Amino acid sequence: MSDPLPLARRLTRLDDDALTSLLLTRQPPPRELRDFFDLADALLDPASIRPALRTLPRAELQRLASGTAPADLDTAVALALVIPDTEAGPSVPPEVAETAGSVMSEHPLPDGQGAQDARRSPQADDTAEVPEPVAATARERAFTAITAVAELVQQLRVAPARVRARGGVSVAEEKRLAPLLSLEPDAVGPLAEVAVAAGLAAVDGEELLSTESADAWSALSPGGRWLALARRWLNGLPAPLPEHLRTARVTDAAALDAAYPAADEPMHAALLDAAERGELLGVWASGHLTLFGRTLFDAADSPADAGRTTPATGTAAATDAAPTALDTTVLDTSALDAELPPEVDQVYLQHDLSVIAPGPLSPALDARLRLAADLENRGVASSYRISQPSIDRALSSGETEQSLHEFLGALSLTGIPQAVDYLLTEGARRHGLVRVLSRPPSESHREADQYHGSGQHLGSDRHPGSDQRDGGDPFRADGRYRSSPQHRGAGEEPPRTLVQSADPSLLTALAADQALSALGLRRDGEGALATRATPASAYWLLLDARYPVIAEDADGRVRLMRRARVLPARPAASAATPPPATAAVTDLVLRLRDAARRNPDDADAWTARLLDRAVRARTPVTIGVRMPDGSTTRLDVTPLSLANGRLRVSDERAGVERTVPVANIVELTAL
Repeated sequence: MSDPLPLARRLTRLDDDALTSLLLTRQPPPRELRDFFDLADALLDPASIRPALRTLPRAELQRLASGTAPADLDTAVALALVIPDTEAGPSVPPEVAETAGSVMSEHPLPDGQGAQDARRSPQADDTAEVPEPVAATARERAFTAITAVAELVQQLRVAPARVRARGGVSVAEEKRLAPLLSLEPDAVGPLAEVAVAAGLAAVDGEELLSTESADAWSALSPGGRWLALARRWLNGLPAPLPEHLRTARVTDAAALDAAYPAADEPMHAALLDAAERGELLGVWASGHLTLFGRTLFDAADSPADAGRTTPATGTAAATDAAPTALDTTVLDTSALDAELPPEVDQVYLQHDLSVIAPGPLSPALDARLRLAADLENRGVASSYRISQPSIDRALSSGETEQSLHEFLGALSLTGIPQAVDYLLTEGARRHGLVRVLSRPPSESHREADQYHGSGQHLGSDRHPGSDQRDGGDPFRADGRYRSSPQHRGAGEEPPRTLVQSADPSLLTALAADQALSALGLRRDGEGALATRATPASAYWLLLDARYPVIAEDADGRVRLMRRARVLPARPAASAATPPPATAAVTDLVLRLRDAARRNPDDADAWTARLLDRAVRARTPVTIGVRMPDGSTTRLDVTPLSLANGRLRVSDERAGVERTVPVANIVELTAL
């Protein structure tokens, strides 16, 4: 057994970030660690060493097994498998060498076969011809992936998806989104994970939301969108899978074991998961590496790849001004574009108010068209339908009658039918019949005085669970009601939003509409209704109920409302990104630092620690005792007790008990 002291000294010199990263990677049991000596002991335990070897390739394991520092020294040092600063240079602890040797003996390669041979298969051969049915399947999967992801980020801007506490989209959301994405429910979750890995969607609290990166992604060509999506998915896989798949290009477990002998069950599970996601994207089909897969792995090996990771730890490789993974402009995606259905920039406007796109619309055109039309069917050819509510929605989103005429006129191959023209004219006439604005403060105060004086119940929306940070508004930020309303009691705030219209009959209809009961609308003078909901909440509920509503500010100017809650662009998931530090790890770092401050002399602290352990276990040891004349005498003893800086021992040779000052003990080794 090696002396853990050199490793303990090495650990004390790590900064907090490096120490935290090591603890997150090696995951020693935090409750059992009192100081850096405990940590060194834990890291030299074979049960802890073996998982640390899982990401090391066979050649590096062979060097460790022979007691030689691996070629990738930085990785081994970061994993605490090598001590870099000993007097003899980088040192491999015997425990590490022994564990690596055991792994190598358990997973030998067949005679005459090299690791690279085992990692390849006929299906991974770049020159192998892929059968046409397989290629057609890959094309269909790739197209489905990019169209479904585009639709997903669009739907997330309409309504965020709920996520489970343990991660992943909830089953209810999978069922809701499946028909919208033209997928089976069990395919929604994996595709959402790919979108998150690509940075196009992100989890915020308990919701999955779209990000600003989706806008840049949508501007790419179809092949560029697929390549950006697949590259970010590949780079986000746990190490060493990105490097392994770039080299092996197969998802066979035997190939993984040949390349990484210490691969464990979690790695095999991650590989199986990667295989399923790769099939979903069209990287592989029926066991064959497709054109899409070859293009992906070739791009991953190019200088444009910004997500390269080292094979073992997943730390980012050094690159000079590498573009982001969404930037595929430096890569040739023409081959992928040729494999995917060509996009169209014009549609057929029908007299029955349907819109037929003879091919996939570019995401930008699709997004604008869907302001004025509802998607009915998505595929290579998609269909939409224009209606009065959809025209109202477009007008409320900032479009005008003229801008819609110009847009639809340029988009249509058949001109603008009379029925569509009528809806545009009627929509412009009706637009703004219902106006939502904040109640003037003076009126709110006067209402409050009347209310508190009379104790009148005004049909409040306050209920258990209301967000008190926004004054108890029972609506979410997107205008959706949190739960059923309750009447409020005395002492609560008066209505703060007015709903106005010049049409008295329309106001009467609003007050009686059960779809708006959550607002608790009530008469408030001539031509107005009042609600305690915020103006934004009232606006969105009215719009969802298909009323021609606009929002106004205090000066009567129209406010352009945006429902979509979009997160800022975030880095794509990557094996280079360390997991966030947990509270337990943060606490452990503080505890280790405190112990180091209390015992700055690590050699004396280490000696005292070993003596205490020997006393408790009654372990025979050899101690070197410094004598008054400066010489050193070695004694074979069994420690009996340790107190007040003195060690009481049983001298095995002399058969007597002795008391030795701990300060005079200069050596300590186990018998």
